[in-house]
Amino acid sequence: MGNGPPSRQARQRARKRKRNNVDVDDADVGKDLRPIRRVFFELLEQNRATLDDTVALSVLRHDRDLLPQLQRRCEQILKSLERHQTVVYDIQGFNDAGVDVVVVLDDGASNPSFIGFQVKSDVEADDHINQKLKTQWFDARSRYGERLVDYYILLAWNLKVEKRRRQLRSVAQTFATLDRTHIVEPQFAATFLLKLTTTQIAALAGAFLSEDDPLLVQARQMSAEWSARVLALYVEALARHLLGQAPMTAESLRSSQWVTDVYRSTQPFLYSKGISLPAGLLPPIGLGREEGDLWEYLAEDLETLEDFLALNDRDEYCLPNDDIVSLALGYDLLARHAPSPLELRMGLAELLNPIANLSSEELTASLIDTLWYSDLGEDEQVEALGLLLQANAPSAAARAVDFDLDEFDPESATSWYELADCIYEEVVADRRYDDVDAGRD
Repeated sequence: MGNGPPSRQARQRARKRKRNNVDVDDADVGKDLRPIRRVFFELLEQNRATLDDTVALSVLRHDRDLLPQLQRRCEQILKSLERHQTVVYDIQGFNDAGVDVVVVLDDGASNPSFIGFQVKSDVEADDHINQKLKTQWFDARSRYGERLVDYYILLAWNLKVEKRRRQLRSVAQTFATLDRTHIVEPQFAATFLLKLTTTQIAALAGAFLSEDDPLLVQARQMSAEWSARVLALYVEALARHLLGQAPMTAESLRSSQWVTDVYRSTQPFLYSKGISLPAGLLPPIGLGREEGDLWEYLAEDLETLEDFLALNDRDEYCLPNDDIVSLALGYDLLARHAPSPLELRMGLAELLNPIANLSSEELTASLIDTLWYSDLGEDEQVEALGLLLQANAPSAAARAVDFDLDEFDPESATSWYELADCIYEEVVADRRYDDVDAGRD
């Protein structure tokens, strides 16, 4: 066993410190720009891509690929914000003074504020990268002073290369304590630069800025308790209505790639990965599922929506005619961004419930359920949990961040065991205490 994880309070304080970097300091700098700054921060850390996704970053060159794409992303974000508040901005590429791209924001004060970006391609990650970044950070601070409200260092590196993982840890440690300075790790950079669609950006910007919008408030109250699976079913019905497609049936859902992908991603599967589990786990509870078992929760999920979807005499699930809230949000997305059918579904899901995607905490809790009622001893449970986490990478790998496992290597069985140890100490120990309090053995 390891030394155990940091306490929940410690991890919450660490996350709060990170979020405070986009909040207002004691000074008034950036005060009226806080919502805009938050949107940039949230979108740059929206979803951690897989290690394999970062391979695509290695072929991107600084001036030819990365800077134009970053400028396009900034433009898309700021255009999306215009619906929710007045934004006066400019986007400039300097290639000097420590910034590659700078967003100039005018909050009506006498001087503009700046969000700066320093981008490093994979080929630029030489042995002197840390010193170069420190020099550029100093140059940026010297030029823009307190008006530089946020400084992002975006690392477009291939993390399948061990040297890049070591360099990332070094850079992260160097800049960890600097106010309003944010390291965009390669897995987040891959999502931001390569995977987010314009529709998703618009939906997420609305989700972060429109918390008082009556339509969004009502829609999110409806979907707040839904799982990612239930949300996917509702979004499928809504999207079909918006696009004039045939209503969905329990059978047609099985041929929907969107719904299938969500169902597959929200359940722990082992498939044929050749993982040998201890005999004490048999019969497996929720493990070793084959593709044929993918839909075992479909009937239950559709039942959850019985008050939100109408079932006609042809066994078709339709959106009720009086569901004007969801329809208004959906038609707005269609009119503004003309998304593809898949982009529409992704945008609606983000807009209705941006936190409904299966979290790594939910995944690990599902795996713990399998172990909790087994006959395995503690060490065997930890070992089995490590195997199960590894089988469900990359979703489970996100938990390493929660426990500050800076040396975590998804290719290493030892790293997975250490992560399992931390999770076991946090989750299983808490369950044991709860059982004792309840008078159970």
